[in-house]
Amino acid sequence: MRGPESLIAIFAAVLFSTVAASGQIVDRYTKVANRLVELINAGDYAGIQTNFNRQMDTALPLEKSSAFFAGMTRQMGKIEKLGEPQSVGGAMVYSTKFEKGTLDMQLVLEGHRDLIAGILFKPPAAADSAPEKRRTPLSPTDRYAKVANQLVVLINAGDYAGIEIKLNSEMKAALPLEKSSAFFKELTQQVGIIQKLGEPRPDGETMVFLAKCGKGALDIQIALDSRDLIAGLQFKPHTEAKPAPEKHQTQLALPFKGRWLVFWGGDTSELNHHHPVPNQRFAFDLVGVGDDGRTQRGDGARNGDYYAFGREVLAPADGTVVEVIDGVRDNAPGSTNPYSALGNCVVLQHREDEVSVLAHFKQGSIVVKAGDKVKRGQLLGQCGNSGESSEPHIHYHLQSSPIVPDGLGIKCVFKKVVVTQEGAGTSGGKTETRTDFSPVKGDIISSE
Repeated sequence: MRGPESLIAIFAAVLFSTVAASGQIVDRYTKVANRLVELINAGDYAGIQTNFNRQMDTALPLEKSSAFFAGMTRQMGKIEKLGEPQSVGGAMVYSTKFEKGTLDMQLVLEGHRDLIAGILFKPPAAADSAPEKRRTPLSPTDRYAKVANQLVVLINAGDYAGIEIKLNSEMKAALPLEKSSAFFKELTQQVGIIQKLGEPRPDGETMVFLAKCGKGALDIQIALDSRDLIAGLQFKPHTEAKPAPEKHQTQLALPFKGRWLVFWGGDTSELNHHHPVPNQRFAFDLVGVGDDGRTQRGDGARNGDYYAFGREVLAPADGTVVEVIDGVRDNAPGSTNPYSALGNCVVLQHREDEVSVLAHFKQGSIVVKAGDKVKRGQLLGQCGNSGESSEPHIHYHLQSSPIVPDGLGIKCVFKKVVVTQEGAGTSGGKTETRTDFSPVKGDIISSE
C-alpha cells in the first residue's frame, strides 16, 4: 500500500435503509464503532469477523479481512480517536484519527442485530482553506430543526419561490411552484402566521414539529434527503393524544408455546431499541430457542434454520381482530423489507384503549381475519420473517389505539412466565416461575 488514497474500500453488496434521525440510533452505531476500534488496535481479526453480518462475512472472509486490517495498521498506525458521528445517506461516518493520519470510517448496521453490513475506510473530504473554523456537523435533530425554521420563515413571508428551492427534485415534480404557491397561500389564510415551532419528535425516518399558529396548531412532518433538501412534507391538524393507561386491565399470556429469547425488551433504550418510538416503547422482539439453548441450527442461511420459523403464534388475550396483513413475502435471513415494516401482522383489540400488535408472521400462515372474535391462546398464525425483520422472530407490543401509528405504548405484564436468566443455557442456570412479570432483554421465557 502506498498511501491513504490506495486503501481498498470494503463494502458488502447489500441494500440498506436510511439511518433514523434519533440519538438512540447514533448510540448504537457509536457502540459498534468503538468496539471495532478496540479489535483493530488489538489485532483481533477473528473478533472483527464476528461483528459482520452473513453477507459481509461472505464478501470479506477472515483471510482477506485479516490482510486488510493488518495492512491498514502497518500503514496508518493504531487508531487514537473517533470524531463525532455524521449521518450520510444510509450510513454513519466517523472521522478516525490514526497515529499517522486520518481516515473517514463509514459504517452500515443490519436491522436489529447491530452487525456490520457495510464498512468503508477512505481519505477524508478535502479540508477547508481554514480548517480551524470548520463547523461541527449538525446532529440529525439540529439538521431537521434548521430546515423547519427556514421553512417557517419562508411560509410566513409568502416567499413561495424560496420554498421551492428547499425541495428536492422529486418534491418539485410532485408539487410545482404554481401548486405549492396556492397551497401555502391557502394554508396561511386558514391557520394564520406560524408563531412558534415545538421540539422535534422522531416518527420513523421523519421528524414532526408542533407549530403554534395564529388560528390554531398544526403538526408539520418533514423528511430530508442526504443533502438536507425536503423529500417529504405534510401538514395536519394537531390533536392532543389521549394518554395511554399506566397499567393494562387485560390479563395477558405469552403469545406462544416453547422457549423464546427476549432479544429486545425493557424500559430503557439500552435494553430495548424500540423505546424511542411512542407506540412501541415497551415492545418485545422474541426469538425462538431450541433445547440446546441456541436460536438456530446450521449456518442460519435459511429461514428453516431458525427455531422460531413456523412456530405457532397465539392470541395473548381475548379480543376482536381489527386488522390483518397477509401476503408479504418472508425475507432471506440477513435482509429486510423496510417498505412493509410490520410484514404480515395481526392487530387485536382487547379494550377501547388496549390493543395488541403482533408482527412478522410467516407468509400465508395467518388463520384469522378482521372482525373475528378470538380467545386467549387461540392460534393466530406462524412465526415468520416478513417485513423489517432480518431473522425469524415475533414482534409484540401493547398500545392504546387500534390505529397502529397513532397509539401510545403500554408496558406489558404477563400473568405467568417461566424465566431463565441470560447465560443460563440449558442447565445449571436459575429458572423460576414468575407472576405478573414483564421480561427484559436476555431473559429466556416460556409459558410452562
